[in-house]
Amino acid sequence: MRASNKYRIFGKVVEVCTDQSLSKHQVDELFEPISLYPEVSKSETSDIVVYFIVTPIKQPILARNPSVHSETKNGFIQHQQKYSVGIELVDEKLIFSIYLQPQAGKLKSYLSKLYSMDFALITSRLSQVFFEQVMVPSAYFNQNQFLVHSSCMLNPQSQAILLGGTGGVGKTSLELELCQNRGYKFMADDISVVDSDAFVYPNLAFPKIYGYNMVGNPNLYKKVMKGRSLQDRLAFKLKKTLFGSASVRRKVSPLKLYGGIKPSKAKIGKYIILVKENRTHIALEPISYSIAVKATLSIMQTEYSTFHNHILWHEYYRNAKGVEPIVSVDPVVAKWRELANSVFKSVNCYMLYIPLNIEHKKFINEACDLISQTD
Repeated sequence: MRASNKYRIFGKVVEVCTDQSLSKHQVDELFEPISLYPEVSKSETSDIVVYFIVTPIKQPILARNPSVHSETKNGFIQHQQKYSVGIELVDEKLIFSIYLQPQAGKLKSYLSKLYSMDFALITSRLSQVFFEQVMVPSAYFNQNQFLVHSSCMLNPQSQAILLGGTGGVGKTSLELELCQNRGYKFMADDISVVDSDAFVYPNLAFPKIYGYNMVGNPNLYKKVMKGRSLQDRLAFKLKKTLFGSASVRRKVSPLKLYGGIKPSKAKIGKYIILVKENRTHIALEPISYSIAVKATLSIMQTEYSTFHNHILWHEYYRNAKGVEPIVSVDPVVAKWRELANSVFKSVNCYMLYIPLNIEHKKFINEACDLISQTD
């Protein structure tokens, strides 16, 4: 392995180790967002260790139920098409092993790249794997944290604002307007990590900007595509034309998009859940914290249903052997419910109702006006 680096992420000391087989480009892509977090002394004890490995899985497999899930002595492995993710709990330390497949031939690799939404192979999206398959799941093992499927920004009054909802409902579009034009600072694009004291931690995974986010916004398109190759630009336009604006996206550094970030945790002041329905006018209405909690848990369980399946398969095997699983779905959801109830009692909670057929620019302007008025 290459020399490791340690960072403080979501309040934990995370050690990241990379295989010598990774190219400089791959290592640079991985560490570009990670390096936005404070680096800590190598003498500090790691809470989480992450290995990126370009070799076959070497640890003994105890069982495989089903074929996409393997059991190991201290945890389990999730097998995906392009890579596998191993999770182990050893002496209270979380260990993640990302097993990457060797790169395929040039033609196959290019076709796979062309097919992807990002015009990038998985080996060029290691930072995405790190945040989505390592750091977000790591919160399942923390007793004082829960997850919210939301964008998060710091408003001009230095309060964290969560914008929650299902995928594609408009969270990133509002984030772009608030952070670019209304004085808000970026904290998270997709998943927010919240602790028992109602603080939210920065999730600095690069925002994923979809084609529909750029509709009617040529300046955003220029900013997103700046510095990209001609092939990248052509692939974006071709796929958007053939399959629609929801079929293409590009990751962009929040420094490039917004000029800065909020690098430390912040107290939550407001939680707004976006809902599209058959109505004529956009509206922002207060809701009880209990409704906010129920919506939050429902959305997170659907967003991470694949990971929940792996946990359930892990429970199935461990229960069959009379051994405690390293993590279980029901206790995690119960813990999240307890924490969310406690946190959202002290937070102003709202539902933002959005007409199904509202014009995109009108939605952004009216929604951001309503959000700003409640600050």
